[in-house]
Amino acid sequence: MSLNHWMQCFAFDVIGEITRFGFLDRGEDIKGIMQSLETTALQSTVCGIYLWLAPIIFGLIPSGLSAVVGFITTEVQGRLKSLEDSEKGDRDAKDFLTKLALLHRRDQEAYTYWHVFAGCAQNVAAGSETTSITLNSIFYYLMKDPQRVHKLQTEIDEAVQSGQASDPITFAQAQKLPYLQAVIKEGLRMHPATGPPIWRTVPEGGATIAGVEFRAGANVGINSWVAHHNKDVFGEDAALFRPERWLSSTSSPEQLAAMEKYYMPFGLGSRTCIGKNISLLEISKLVPHLIRHYEFRLLTPTWTSFNNWFCKQFNIEVTVSRRQLS
Repeated sequence: MSLNHWMQCFAFDVIGEITRFGFLDRGEDIKGIMQSLETTALQSTVCGIYLWLAPIIFGLIPSGLSAVVGFITTEVQGRLKSLEDSEKGDRDAKDFLTKLALLHRRDQEAYTYWHVFAGCAQNVAAGSETTSITLNSIFYYLMKDPQRVHKLQTEIDEAVQSGQASDPITFAQAQKLPYLQAVIKEGLRMHPATGPPIWRTVPEGGATIAGVEFRAGANVGINSWVAHHNKDVFGEDAALFRPERWLSSTSSPEQLAAMEKYYMPFGLGSRTCIGKNISLLEISKLVPHLIRHYEFRLLTPTWTSFNNWFCKQFNIEVTVSRRQLS
């Protein structure tokens, strides 16, 4: 199977609690939504770097987001109509779309149709690619190192057998498994989901950063790929996947603090991803469940990664078999 495809199906369906896509049921790109997001990311990245191309690209070339817009419009209008037809509406709704639709129904001036649409669109556009990229990274590097897979399986097995974790595991329980969390952090460090830096503008009077003077109005940014491979911070083996570097048993408090300072897979400060917590929730629950119940074997020697804002991987072919549990 193609791991990168199914990981994106999973990430879409979880964030798709807003609209219940059904990617995992069908195993295909429903209505071209995945391809639509890919095209839009490329268009947006090119325009973000070469601003003068924006009128040409978005003025003359159809936006790749059209499939997403059409799909969400149909779902939002359908949900609003179903609530109108119901006397009470779905007051026990757990999915995002119904919650937003109920807000709109209660106060259409304070929470407009646009708010409902924009909330759903933001979830879809930003909530699937990043999480699936991280899941691909974690499993790809684990499959290249069977000893670390065994170490992680042992930690999860022992937690379940001792009653410290349920099966499937909860988010709170997953937080208490140190090696699991180290694996997740190392996967995020090795392959951050976003490629280009997120710029800030130098204020009036200029600024001196790390001994370099920048004029007012200049754009400056930190690239997470560069920061995450800094040997002065992460060690001479910064290019290697080594989850143990995040454990207190192998790194000093000073080194751990330095690594945390340079660790920015979700951005930092005002540039922090607003979906960080839900992404970590998904990852912390799915990784231990799949690692405990299945054996993954990598068929392709290396993946292909393309940076169109998101550093998306392709060509991760694997075989999967059910793991024998005592």
